Amino acid sequence: MVDTRDLKSLGPQGLCRFESGPGHHGPADRDNMVDLKRTGAGSTRLAPTPSGFLHMGNAINFLLTEKLARALGWNVRLRIDDLDAERVRPNYVEDIFRSLEWLGITWDEGPSGPADHYASWSQQLRLARYGELVEALHHGGHLYGCTCTRSQLRTVATDGRYPGTCREAGQTIDDPDSTWRLRIPEGTIVRVNTLQGEVLEVDLALTMGDPVVRHRMSGQASGRVSYQIASLADDLDFRDHPHCSRCGLAPIDGLPVAPC
Repeated sequence: MVDTRDLKSLGPQGLCRFESGPGHHGPADRDNMVDLKRTGAGSTRLAPTPSGFLHMGNAINFLLTEKLARALGWNVRLRIDDLDAERVRPNYVEDIFRSLEWLGITWDEGPSGPADHYASWSQQLRLARYGELVEALHHGGHLYGCTCTRSQLRTVATDGRYPGTCREAGQTIDDPDSTWRLRIPEGTIVRVNTLQGEVLEVDLALTMGDPVVRHRMSGQASGRVSYQIASLADDLDFRDHPHCSRCGLAPIDGLPVAPC
């Protein structure tokens, strides 16, 4: 269980008190929260990953997300991101429910406990849906095959951004040793509205490079889709809106997250 000590007594301002810097902003004020409420957004989510026990960062994010959601009148949905089945352990799933209960966090939609999660809410039950989205990108000509290994990328991509090694190499996407990458067009700008009323502009091609959307095949099994595809599919299908992942705009595995 997470050791949060005095975190439960902190409000949104206390939880968001981080150092200022590029892409980082101070705590939200109530006026901006009212502005957000006018957007009509009605749902957000908590999305822990059961590949380990919850930690302090999880507690801060979940407490802040729930406090903001309740202040804005939004619903909160619990979604357990168990896409990476090889790393999931039953005690990690159980820890999620125990920790949320101890923190006093409640949710309006989602599993009531581990058994309910496995039976009705697990991402393993939605693999076909995720595969459909990846195939649609494939047939639309938006993907290409990449045979770069992690050790190779650690050598050439010192900043963590994929350098496009296989982008124009003509590698067949059907090669079982290929991962599938999404081709991000140059000049693609994403605009993110912050709680402070600011608009951040992010050049995806320069910030993240081309992300993996399906991993290479393992034995006879088809490659597992990436977390980004599963997360986006769930957000779209369940109509989840902004959530606090961290205070500031930061790329996670090459994809930006919403700032708080």
